[in-house]
Amino acid sequence: MKKFKAGVFTGLVLEFEMKESTKQADISKVEKQLPVLSGNTLVISGEGPAWLYCIIMRKYFYNFPIIAVYDSELHAAVIVSSHLLSFKVGDLIRLERNR
Repeated sequence: MKKFKAGVFTGLVLEFEMKESTKQADISKVEKQLPVLSGNTLVISGEGPAWLYCIIMRKYFYNFPIIAVYDSELHAAVIVSSHLLSFKVGDLIRLERNR
């Protein structure tokens, strides 16, 4: 977990890497392993199946007014959920990456 500040955005970057496949019966265990978090903006970044992104978003939907997903081709995070009128789905958050 890393903190970030990018322009008007501040928040957390949740990075993950799922190396092994997960059986359907174990998916609920994955959500229980996610830490308790809250803040202004959450950026999800990692390598794993699409369902994992959905589980992460569902877990933190009410804890963060803005949730974004990092896109390595854009070198930015794309907002996928916003409870604020000033930011909409599709807006970009430019992040510096140290990879």
